[in-house]
Amino acid sequence: MSFPLASTDWIIVINPSKASLSLSRPPSPLNTSPPSVADHKQIDTDALTESVLSATQGIVFRLLEYGIKVRAMPLNDPNGSFGLFVYAPDDVLIAEAHKSRVQDWYRGIGSTARTLKSPPPPPEISEITPSERLRLVYTLLTSPPYAGGMGITSDEEIVLQLGGRGGPVVDEIFALHDRAFAERIFKKGDRKIFLSAMDFSDLRSQYGEQVAYYFAFLQFYTLSLVPLTAIGAVIYYFLKPYSRIFTLVLLVYTALFQVLWKMRAAGLARQWASIAVSSADRPRPAHRPRPSRRRGTPLSPEAQAWRRTVTLLTISIPAVIALLFVAALMITAFLALELVVVEFYRGPLKPVVDLLPTVLYCLALPYMTTYYTRLSHTLTRIENHSSESSHTTSLTRKVFAFTALVCFLALGIVAFVIVPFEPVIEAWLVRKGWVPETGGAGTLGFNALRDRLFYYVATGQVVNFALEVLVPLGAGWMSKKKREEDNGKGISESEDDRVVLKQAKKELQLPQYDVYDDYAEMVTQFGFITLFSVCWPLAPLTCLLNNLVEIRADLFKITRLARRPIPHRADGIGPWSSNIAAVAWLASLCSPALTALYGSGTVPKDPAGVYPYVFGVGVVCEHAYVLFQSMLEGVLLGTPGRAVEAVPGSPVSAREGEDKSRMEKMVERVAGVGDVMEDVRGLLEKKVL
Repeated sequence: MSFPLASTDWIIVINPSKASLSLSRPPSPLNTSPPSVADHKQIDTDALTESVLSATQGIVFRLLEYGIKVRAMPLNDPNGSFGLFVYAPDDVLIAEAHKSRVQDWYRGIGSTARTLKSPPPPPEISEITPSERLRLVYTLLTSPPYAGGMGITSDEEIVLQLGGRGGPVVDEIFALHDRAFAERIFKKGDRKIFLSAMDFSDLRSQYGEQVAYYFAFLQFYTLSLVPLTAIGAVIYYFLKPYSRIFTLVLLVYTALFQVLWKMRAAGLARQWASIAVSSADRPRPAHRPRPSRRRGTPLSPEAQAWRRTVTLLTISIPAVIALLFVAALMITAFLALELVVVEFYRGPLKPVVDLLPTVLYCLALPYMTTYYTRLSHTLTRIENHSSESSHTTSLTRKVFAFTALVCFLALGIVAFVIVPFEPVIEAWLVRKGWVPETGGAGTLGFNALRDRLFYYVATGQVVNFALEVLVPLGAGWMSKKKREEDNGKGISESEDDRVVLKQAKKELQLPQYDVYDDYAEMVTQFGFITLFSVCWPLAPLTCLLNNLVEIRADLFKITRLARRPIPHRADGIGPWSSNIAAVAWLASLCSPALTALYGSGTVPKDPAGVYPYVFGVGVVCEHAYVLFQSMLEGVLLGTPGRAVEAVPGSPVSAREGEDKSRMEKMVERVAGVGDVMEDVRGLLEKKVL
């Protein structure tokens, strides 16, 4: 089963230390405390070895059964992990590619349904891009057995109930970067201001449509800021803040941006033959088909969808709303504390005391974020989505709701409550005896919102860049010597294999790339501009300069500071389209309301009396915005067409008619189990782990 490690598709990392935890503490709903040192001492070494060997043998047998080649090699990390380097031969890859393309043809997605009247023929190996190759092999490795995959997973319940392989010992499944491409694409991005259409195609061929769509969106959004920046600069230098002209420009920009991006995304979907691929997403590996209580058979997709809807309405949505409400109360409390301390405190150590609310907020925010994110993952897991895209969409909406709340609520409270009602708040505090009558009435003033917005879009983005790029870069440099260990003992290696092993050990230490963080940063920035930049028209300029650096920073991050992304198919930016639409709708209310409130150039003396007018302006502008956007979509996008109908036919399985030949090859394929397991046993016996 030998093959050059340079041909490796995926690496399955086996972590024996996780097997020790599962052996010493069997999974139980009542056993939630962490294992103690005494528990570990009670583990029998032979039993641990046999547990690792048994799980690994199950994985290797399943790999060879499907015709996948595998080699076991040491990784020499602190956990004693070793890697199963897997490679799909050309015949297996072509069969999987043919199966995928026939399914696309039958479902009427991509370009095949429009151009072919019969199923497409098997592709040539040269027609399969690196991202498609990795996607097909990853799907084969991780898809559950009932969907035709191997079911390799770290979920012990999937192994026990659905016939998967692996269990807790499966630590990671990752692919190695193509270093030549990574170096080439980063140099391209470093030499020019914007990426070309060929660069986007190269990103797609290496990392999949999901990553390519992100960079296409980032560049499109950055280019859209150019005219807005020019108009904002003119408004800033020649007109006053909260200009009605700039408010109108923002509303037109918001509607145009969404419609033009939809046109751009549709063009890319046609170019990349990814039309409607999201409708044929692969089964989610962690999905558990729930059986019927009466028949004991899996529920139909309709019944599972109904049960998921009930879970959403009775558990997920109420829990998310409750937690968001608590977070809003905490943010409001911190702002109130800041108002009292900064504006009214005149005691000793004022410079130090003024920092207290900010310090407390910075300490509390990570805990709030961690707890909410953990709850969001738990709720989404309980929903038990059957496809990867629906799971990701549900999780993204939950987490981004919290991100938007943290970023936008504080500015909204400052703009609509604290600044206009500051004299009223001070009078109430004086009556309570909490501040002296000489307190700073009106010291926040007209520019309070502008100062906070400057922090978020300027200082905040510098800090974010440091956390995204500089900190991981420094951490990688500090741990460089720690990763430079011996390339393995007891396993014969060629010089090329040593190079690959060194790269594998290095990339194992890197974090998994998550496109969510990058999208969240851009959509949040879009919200700052459309919601609040009427108070500071130079905000688009600051964001434009940041994004010119961001394109290069993200290329650097994805090629050098993170593992190779798992290639995912996409026909757009997914749930982020609806997130942008929600932010845009909110902006159509907020931006005109701010202009109505502060358009006179001063803080209103009677805010309570002017608020009906402010509310009315916001509602009228929101209705006008919705009407304008609908007209734009009708003119530029046309009437939405019907979904492409599938060409009449019947599903064709790539394995149909091959059962006999598959059985004939079975003995030959699984004969390699002994060789691979001999290497694994040698690694354990020589304590390379």
